Amino acid sequence: LFQESFEKYALAVKYKQDKHEAYNNWGSALSALARLKEDEGLFQESFEKYVTAWSLIKRLRKFDHPLMVNTGLKTVMGACIAGEGDEADHTFMEIVGVLSKVVDLKATTPYFFDFFESLPRKAEIAVAKNYLEQLLKSKFKKELSVLVPFRFFYEYLERHDDTIIRRQPPEIQKVLNEMIRRAEKRD
Repeated sequence: LFQESFEKYALAVKYKQDKHEAYNNWGSALSALARLKEDEGLFQESFEKYVTAWSLIKRLRKFDHPLMVNTGLKTVMGACIAGEGDEADHTFMEIVGVLSKVVDLKATTPYFFDFFESLPRKAEIAVAKNYLEQLLKSKFKKELSVLVPFRFFYEYLERHDDTIIRRQPPEIQKVLNEMIRRAEKRD
Protein backbone atom coordinates (compact mmCIF):
# COMPACT_ATOMS: atom_id res chain seq x y z
CA LEU A 1 0.00 0.00 0.00
CA PHE A 2 2.81 2.40 0.81
CA GLN A 3 4.44 1.84 -2.58
CA GLU A 4 1.12 2.38 -4.33
CA SER A 5 0.56 5.66 -2.48
CA PHE A 6 4.11 6.83 -3.32
CA GLU A 7 3.42 6.18 -7.01
CA LYS A 8 0.18 8.20 -6.84
CA TYR A 9 1.93 11.13 -5.11
CA ALA A 10 4.69 11.05 -7.74
CA LEU A 11 2.08 11.10 -10.47
CA ALA A 12 0.21 13.99 -8.82
CA VAL A 13 3.32 16.18 -8.63
CA LYS A 14 4.40 15.19 -12.14
CA TYR A 15 1.29 16.86 -13.53
CA LYS A 16 0.99 19.65 -11.02
CA GLN A 17 4.38 20.61 -9.59
CA ASP A 18 2.94 23.14 -7.10
CA LYS A 19 0.73 20.54 -5.38
CA HIS A 20 2.03 21.12 -1.85
CA GLU A 21 -0.66 18.83 -0.42
CA ALA A 22 0.75 15.88 -2.35
CA TYR A 23 4.27 16.56 -1.09
CA ASN A 24 3.00 16.92 2.48
CA ASN A 25 1.00 13.68 2.32
CA TRP A 26 3.89 11.91 0.61
CA GLY A 27 6.14 13.05 3.46
CA SER A 28 3.61 11.79 6.02
CA ALA A 29 3.43 8.38 4.35
CA LEU A 30 7.22 8.14 4.18
CA SER A 31 7.48 9.16 7.82
CA ALA A 32 4.96 6.48 8.84
CA LEU A 33 6.87 3.84 6.90
CA ALA A 34 10.17 5.07 8.38
CA ARG A 35 8.77 4.64 11.90
CA LEU A 36 7.50 1.18 11.01
CA LYS A 37 10.83 0.07 9.53
CA GLU A 38 13.00 2.27 11.77
CA ASP A 39 14.70 3.49 8.60
CA GLU A 40 16.66 6.76 8.79
CA GLY A 41 16.84 6.96 5.00
CA LEU A 42 13.06 7.07 4.78
CA PHE A 43 12.97 9.77 7.48
CA GLN A 44 15.39 11.80 5.37
CA GLU A 45 13.21 11.28 2.31
CA SER A 46 10.11 12.39 4.24
CA PHE A 47 11.96 15.50 5.40
CA GLU A 48 12.78 16.33 1.77
CA LYS A 49 9.08 16.08 0.85
CA TYR A 50 8.11 18.37 3.74
CA VAL A 51 10.78 20.88 2.70
CA THR A 52 9.37 20.88 -0.83
CA ALA A 53 5.80 21.29 0.47
CA TRP A 54 6.84 24.16 2.77
CA SER A 55 8.76 25.84 -0.07
CA LEU A 56 5.67 25.66 -2.28
CA ILE A 57 3.45 27.03 0.48
CA LYS A 58 5.84 29.96 0.93
CA ARG A 59 6.02 30.60 -2.80
CA LEU A 60 2.23 30.47 -3.14
CA ARG A 61 1.83 32.48 0.09
CA LYS A 62 -0.83 30.04 1.31
CA PHE A 63 -0.55 30.55 5.04
CA ASP A 64 -4.22 31.04 5.88
CA HIS A 65 -5.08 27.42 6.67
CA PRO A 66 -3.91 25.69 9.88
CA LEU A 67 -2.69 22.68 7.87
CA MET A 68 -0.05 24.91 6.33
CA VAL A 69 1.37 25.51 9.82
CA ASN A 70 1.38 21.76 10.34
CA THR A 71 3.46 21.31 7.17
CA GLY A 72 5.94 23.87 8.50
CA LEU A 73 6.13 22.08 11.86
CA LYS A 74 6.78 18.76 10.10
CA THR A 75 9.58 20.48 8.21
CA VAL A 76 11.09 21.66 11.51
CA MET A 77 10.77 18.15 12.98
CA GLY A 78 12.41 16.64 9.90
CA ALA A 79 15.25 19.13 10.11
CA CYS A 80 15.77 18.17 13.76
CA ILE A 81 15.85 14.46 12.83
CA ALA A 82 18.29 15.19 10.01
CA GLY A 83 20.54 17.18 12.37
CA GLU A 84 19.93 20.40 10.43
CA GLY A 85 19.44 22.76 13.34
CA ASP A 86 19.85 25.96 11.33
CA GLU A 87 17.14 24.85 8.88
CA ALA A 88 14.86 23.94 11.79
CA ASP A 89 15.40 27.32 13.49
CA HIS A 90 14.88 29.24 10.26
CA THR A 91 11.66 27.39 9.41
CA PHE A 92 10.28 27.80 12.94
CA MET A 93 10.87 31.56 12.73
CA GLU A 94 9.06 31.58 9.37
CA ILE A 95 6.10 29.82 10.99
CA VAL A 96 5.93 32.35 13.82
CA GLY A 97 6.16 35.11 11.22
CA VAL A 98 3.13 33.90 9.26
CA LEU A 99 0.81 33.04 12.15
CA SER A 100 -1.02 36.35 11.74
CA LYS A 101 -2.21 35.13 8.33
CA VAL A 102 -3.83 31.97 9.68
CA VAL A 103 -7.60 32.42 9.62
CA ASP A 104 -8.28 30.23 12.67
CA LEU A 105 -5.22 30.29 14.90
CA LYS A 106 -6.82 28.13 17.60
CA ALA A 107 -7.15 25.37 15.00
CA THR A 108 -3.33 25.16 14.92
CA THR A 109 -3.23 24.17 18.61
CA PRO A 110 -3.38 20.38 18.01
CA TYR A 111 -0.50 20.64 15.55
CA PHE A 112 1.61 22.64 18.00
CA PHE A 113 0.64 20.24 20.79
CA ASP A 114 1.77 17.20 18.77
CA PHE A 115 4.93 19.02 17.70
CA PHE A 116 5.93 20.04 21.23
CA GLU A 117 5.10 16.62 22.64
CA SER A 118 7.19 14.84 19.98
CA LEU A 119 10.10 17.25 19.71
CA PRO A 120 12.07 16.17 22.82
CA ARG A 121 12.47 12.71 21.27
CA LYS A 122 14.02 14.21 18.15
CA ALA A 123 16.00 17.12 19.52
CA GLU A 124 17.45 18.48 22.70
CA ILE A 125 14.93 19.61 25.29
CA ALA A 126 16.62 23.01 25.16
CA VAL A 127 15.62 23.32 21.49
CA ALA A 128 12.02 22.45 22.30
CA LYS A 129 11.98 24.95 25.18
CA ASN A 130 13.41 27.66 22.96
CA TYR A 131 10.71 27.17 20.31
CA LEU A 132 8.01 27.10 22.97
CA GLU A 133 9.22 30.34 24.53
CA GLN A 134 9.36 32.03 21.12
CA LEU A 135 5.68 31.25 20.68
CA LEU A 136 4.64 32.13 24.21
CA LYS A 137 6.44 35.48 23.99
CA SER A 138 4.97 36.32 20.59
CA LYS A 139 1.89 38.42 20.00
CA PHE A 140 -0.05 35.14 19.82
CA LYS A 141 0.64 34.13 23.41
CA LYS A 142 -3.01 34.53 24.41
CA GLU A 143 -4.32 32.32 21.59
CA LEU A 144 -1.63 29.71 22.22
CA SER A 145 -1.63 29.82 26.03
CA VAL A 146 -2.89 26.23 26.05
CA LEU A 147 0.76 25.30 25.34
CA VAL A 148 2.01 26.65 28.70
CA PRO A 149 1.98 23.17 30.36
CA PHE A 150 4.85 22.21 28.07
CA ARG A 151 7.08 24.44 30.20
CA PHE A 152 6.46 22.09 33.12
CA PHE A 153 6.66 19.00 30.91
CA TYR A 154 10.14 19.96 29.72
CA GLU A 155 11.23 20.88 33.23
CA TYR A 156 10.08 17.45 34.39
CA LEU A 157 11.91 15.70 31.51
CA GLU A 158 15.10 17.52 32.48
CA ARG A 159 14.94 16.93 36.23
CA HIS A 160 12.53 14.01 36.78
CA ASP A 161 11.21 15.81 39.84
CA ASP A 162 7.58 14.96 40.72
CA THR A 163 7.17 18.18 42.70
CA ILE A 164 7.11 20.02 39.35
CA ILE A 165 3.85 18.21 38.60
CA ARG A 166 2.39 18.45 42.10
CA ARG A 167 2.82 22.28 42.12
CA GLN A 168 0.33 22.59 39.25
CA PRO A 169 -3.47 22.86 39.46
CA PRO A 170 -5.25 19.48 39.25
CA GLU A 171 -6.39 19.93 35.63
CA ILE A 172 -2.80 20.71 34.55
CA GLN A 173 -1.48 17.79 36.61
CA LYS A 174 -3.80 15.49 34.69
CA VAL A 175 -2.54 16.78 31.33
CA LEU A 176 1.10 16.57 32.43
CA ASN A 177 0.74 13.05 33.81
CA GLU A 178 -0.79 11.92 30.52
CA MET A 179 2.04 13.56 28.55
CA ILE A 180 4.65 11.92 30.78
CA ARG A 181 2.92 8.53 30.46
CA ARG A 182 3.00 8.79 26.65
CA ALA A 183 6.64 9.93 26.69
CA GLU A 184 7.67 6.99 28.88
CA LYS A 185 5.71 4.59 26.70
CA ARG A 186 7.58 5.82 23.60
CA ASP A 187 10.98 5.45 25.27
